[in-house]
Amino acid sequence: MAIITAERVTYRYQGQGAHGVPALDELNVTFEQGQFIALLGSTGSGKSTLLQHLNGILQPTSGSLKVLEFTFQGGTPERGLKELRRRVGLVFQFPEQQLFEETVERDVLFGPLQFGQSEEEAKASARKAMMQVGLPESLLQVSPFELSGGQIRKVAIATVLASNPEIVVLDEPTATLDPVSRAELIALLHKLCKEEGKTIIMVTHRLDELFAYADSFALMKDGQVTFQGTRSQLVAQPERLEEAGILLPATMRLAALVMERSGVPMDQLPCSVEGWSEWLAATIAGVGLEGRSLFAGKQLEQQADSLEEKEE
Repeated sequence: MAIITAERVTYRYQGQGAHGVPALDELNVTFEQGQFIALLGSTGSGKSTLLQHLNGILQPTSGSLKVLEFTFQGGTPERGLKELRRRVGLVFQFPEQQLFEETVERDVLFGPLQFGQSEEEAKASARKAMMQVGLPESLLQVSPFELSGGQIRKVAIATVLASNPEIVVLDEPTATLDPVSRAELIALLHKLCKEEGKTIIMVTHRLDELFAYADSFALMKDGQVTFQGTRSQLVAQPERLEEAGILLPATMRLAALVMERSGVPMDQLPCSVEGWSEWLAATIAGVGLEGRSLFAGKQLEQQADSLEEKEE
């Protein structure tokens, strides 16, 4: 079921004028409920502008946008969006800018209290949110600025989860994190989507970190969505990534090679480094893909070594 629908949405920042290049240019897109959605594009493609439309921070200059039961028509400002902002949580690109209280607890309590929860209810929501992001309750009494980068990102997500949103929107949440922290954060978001039914929309320019996790992918360029589809559809159209300025991950290049030489559908191939390691080992041993060997053992070993080097 569609949870967000944009039809010919255009947005111009103040001062651009009617002849300036719009940040969003008659954009059309639909996001489905309960999916983990990767939104990709190069700098200036309109990703962050689109995200800020999803809870009404920005509203269309023209066109129509529907988010849950809320509809925005271009040129007609909507007010009274408190409930929308509870149901659509937004984590900004630099989450430390969202944290302003003396303790983690006060930061996490802020949203629930603003949205009408009692102090006791808000504290229970805060404890649950910390558990959801894998942080101990003991950190609630710590200053957020004493935490590591990965912990700060998780606290920022907890401040959103404490209000129990249906949609969680994140703008480059893994930026500046080390590889281990990036992997932990992506796994956390995937768990929230699959085990708790949250719709996750994540902006990134690193397709490799979401390739194995996202249900659908949307590419943006010049204020428009130029592609939207599944992993298999994306693999079949790699030129779309190049047009959007996105690097093809090593796992995708390997999948495309295997599909080309074997005819095996994408949905029967692994999409993570770990999955490919197991698949290649099984194929070398002669037991993968119903006993068929797609390549000589030496070639498979070379592909595995190359994949590991790329991921490092």
